[in-house]
Amino acid sequence: MTILPFPQKQKGAIFFKDILNDGYHIFSLKNAKRPNYYPDEIPTDEMGVKITDLKVGDTIIVRVFFRIEDDGEEIQAEGGYLDLMVEGITDKAASAVIFTKLPEAFVLCTGDMIEVLEEQILGIVDEKEN
Repeated sequence: MTILPFPQKQKGAIFFKDILNDGYHIFSLKNAKRPNYYPDEIPTDEMGVKITDLKVGDTIIVRVFFRIEDDGEEIQAEGGYLDLMVEGITDKAASAVIFTKLPEAFVLCTGDMIEVLEEQILGIVDEKEN
């Protein structure tokens, strides 16, 4: 997991605002192309998949950053990859249930359903490999 300290001033990465407001941020391939959207420590060369390649029941991968606190004072973001099972698909997004076991302190947990945009889906897990 990647741990990033929050910037002391407003000049920090834009994505920190999502983390402060919502408690998490889902990595976006579209935003990765915007200069200074993500901190330099975050690799932005992910591949992605088309929404038309998905079907209900697929396991997809997204990258999420969560707000964490260190000693109750210093705010940080911790990031990692989550597996989700697709439950529904529209032309722009998928509704999916989180498979990955998450710490209790995170605002999302295993079994939560979230909507992910095409630009946030990094891959499809090939069930034959598991």
